[in-house]
Amino acid sequence: MSLSTKERLAILHTLIIIANADGRRGSLENRLLSEIASKALSFSLNDFLGGIVKEAILMKEEEVQTLISNLDFQKKLMIHKLLVEMAIVDEVINEMELNALHYMVKMYNLPPLV
Repeated sequence: MSLSTKERLAILHTLIIIANADGRRGSLENRLLSEIASKALSFSLNDFLGGIVKEAILMKEEEVQTLISNLDFQKKLMIHKLLVEMAIVDEVINEMELNALHYMVKMYNLPPLV
């Protein structure tokens, strides 16, 4: 699944929001974030050392919305699954995480999971 660097950064941006949604990002979220970034998004260790996380965090919401909204259905489905995976990594989805997920599904026009 081919994604541009900006698209991969936008996805990383959304994952960081979910990881932080409950007010704390623990080791489980950090480990999963790192795993998804390297495997699904193809970011390298050098990318991390070069500040890729900070670059993703600093993206403007409008740009993230445009980039993700314009992806095809299969890529949006993958993003939705990754967001849910991030939300449940600690085996609990609290209200803040659930609200963030609902917001992202609506704002990014993500397909519902069945």
